[in-house]
Amino acid sequence: MLINNYDMRMLQPAFPGLYLVLPEIAVRLAPSTVYPMGCLLGEITATPGVYGLYVAANTDGTQNAKLLMHRACSTDAVSNVSFAPVANGGEWGQVSQTAPAYFDGVFRTLDLLQTGPGALDATAVLKTDVRHIGLMLQGTLANGLIKIGN
Repeated sequence: MLINNYDMRMLQPAFPGLYLVLPEIAVRLAPSTVYPMGCLLGEITATPGVYGLYVAANTDGTQNAKLLMHRACSTDAVSNVSFAPVANGGEWGQVSQTAPAYFDGVFRTLDLLQTGPGALDATAVLKTDVRHIGLMLQGTLANGLIKIGN
């Protein structure tokens, strides 16, 4: 019996028909971390181009939310990315050097991570705060629409 423990779900914009090409980029991720789908990412100051889970209280650069994780993945000790809950390679043992993340779009907050590191919080949508990723268009952090990017 085949057991699939790989999460193939992907975060989709609230209005995907607005885009000819989805606004995402391939990013390098910090090592030894599990990244849930819909978590916020901040760029690590000491290693430009490498992203980690956003936490407003951090001081390493990840306190500035910049991107949204497209799909769940994990990294091993050398930052190889596995699209699986543990960093042992994907369905056929494959790993990648990067993972897709959104830099623009409108998203349902219900689809985003709500608790823990990488979770959407009030700081991430407060326009007067330099750490913000976007703006609430309607509703609340728990059930609304957020616009990230320009």
